[in-house]
Amino acid sequence: MRVDDIATHPLSAGFPPGHPPMRTLLGVAITVRGEIYGDLYLSERHDHQPFDEQDEAVVVALAGAAGVAIDHARLFTGFLRGCPGRQAGEESDSCGAGQG
Repeated sequence: MRVDDIATHPLSAGFPPGHPPMRTLLGVAITVRGEIYGDLYLSERHDHQPFDEQDEAVVVALAGAAGVAIDHARLFTGFLRGCPGRQAGEESDSCGAGQG
């Protein structure tokens, strides 16, 4: 979602007192295995121009990488839960890890 002027967007509800000024917005969903996990929002390009298609493509790629990292962390956590006595960073092969 790219918004060139937040204040004039039909869904804009304004900002609370003391909120930093924001004019432009770029928002992308972070998905994990096809489900929305969260969102990544950016505001105000360094050159004060509206976000463009190239910006969106870069942020979509970043959100995709974040989704993969979240999925891997979940899988690793599940692996550790299935291995009694194993802790993150441990070199034990109690569940077959490290055997080659």
